[in-house]
Amino acid sequence: MNRTSLGLALALALPAMAATAAPAKHEGPLKLPKFVSFGRGNTNLPKGSEHTLAQVKEYLHAHPEVTLLRVEGYYDQRDSSAAAETHAAARALAVGRGLVAAGVDCKRLIPVAFAKGGDMREGGAYATFVNAGLRGKPIGGMKPEAGGKKAGDLCDTSAHASAGSSASPAKQPASGGAAHAASSGITKANDPRLSDARKKFFVELEKRVPSVEGHKSAAGKSNLFDGVAHQVKGTTCGLLPGVLMQRMGVRGVISSYATEGVRTEGQRLGVWVENDGTNLPTPGDIYVLRYPETPNTDSVAHVGVVYDVTDPNRWITADAGQGSREVQEAKLVTRNMKKVDGTHFFLSGPSNTPGDSPLLRRIGGWVNLDALLAKSGKK
Repeated sequence: MNRTSLGLALALALPAMAATAAPAKHEGPLKLPKFVSFGRGNTNLPKGSEHTLAQVKEYLHAHPEVTLLRVEGYYDQRDSSAAAETHAAARALAVGRGLVAAGVDCKRLIPVAFAKGGDMREGGAYATFVNAGLRGKPIGGMKPEAGGKKAGDLCDTSAHASAGSSASPAKQPASGGAAHAASSGITKANDPRLSDARKKFFVELEKRVPSVEGHKSAAGKSNLFDGVAHQVKGTTCGLLPGVLMQRMGVRGVISSYATEGVRTEGQRLGVWVENDGTNLPTPGDIYVLRYPETPNTDSVAHVGVVYDVTDPNRWITADAGQGSREVQEAKLVTRNMKKVDGTHFFLSGPSNTPGDSPLLRRIGGWVNLDALLAKSGKK
C-alpha cells in the first residue's frame, strides 16, 4: 500500500512533549506485526486474530487523540469484480465488530471496503488499520473513506432494537444473546457476506425471533408457537429449524423432525458437515449439539441455527426450546465457545433455561444450508 507508515509500535505510549515540539504524524497504516489475513474465500474473523485486535485496542487506548480509525477490508485477488467489494466489506465489518466486542468504542471505527488497490503480494483477502481522524478532524482534510466505500455502521443497533417481543418489560425474560447481537449491529437478512438464499432464510427467522409462547407478536412478526401444541415433555428446539426449512420449501424428514433427523438426513442427502475443529459454520447453517455426558457420540441433544460466529469465543445462535417448561421461547443466545478437548467446538448454554443445558456441549456438526436448498431445488 502506498502510504507512509506511522512508525509507532502498538505497545509504546506517546511520550510527553514540550509545547514547542513538532506534532506527531498520524498518516498511514499502523505498524502492526501483520495484517488480519483471512485467506482465500473467507470472510469470517480468522482464528488467532484476537492478539492483533488486542494490540489495536491497546494502541487506541494509548492514543486518545486518534479519534477515528479506518478498518480497511480488501478483496481476494481471485475474486470476480462482482464479489470483490462484497468480500472486502465483509472483512472490514468482521474486524470492526471484533474490535467492538473487545471493548473499542464503535464511534472511533469506520469499516471501509476496497475493491481495488491494496497489497496483493499474498493474494489479498485481508484487513488493515489506518488513522482517519485526529482530535475530531479528518487527517489531511481527506474523507474518512479515503476512496473506499463505507461497509456499514458499527454503532447501528436499529435492526434489532425494533425486533423485540411484544411482552411487557416485566414479563420479558432477560436475554444476553439478543442484547449482544444488537450491540454488535448484526443484520443478517441484509448481511453482504451471505448468499441470497441465506438472506431469505434470515428474513423468515427474524420474523419469528424472538417469540414467546402465548404472547402476541409485534406488528409484522409471526409467533413461532402459534398453532403448536404445548410441549409437556421435552422442549421445542427442533421447531425453529423445522419451520424455517419448510418456509424455504424443504420437504421430507429433515424438516419434519428437526432433531435427530437433522444429522441422519443431512448425511443421507450429502449436505452434512462434520465438526473437525477447523471448519467454521456459516450463519444459517443448522447445527447439532451432543449430550454433555457423551461428547464423542452422535446423539442429538439440541438443534438450532447458527446466527453469528464473528467472535471466536462467543457464538450467537438462534434457538427455540428456551424460556421455561411452562412458557417456551425462541430467541438469540450468546454461547461461550471453548475447545474443551483441544480440537472440537464446544458451546455453553444459558444458565437459566431448563430446556437448554448450561454445560459445554460438543458440536456434532451442521447442515450446510446452501447445499440443502440446492439439493431441494431451492435457491
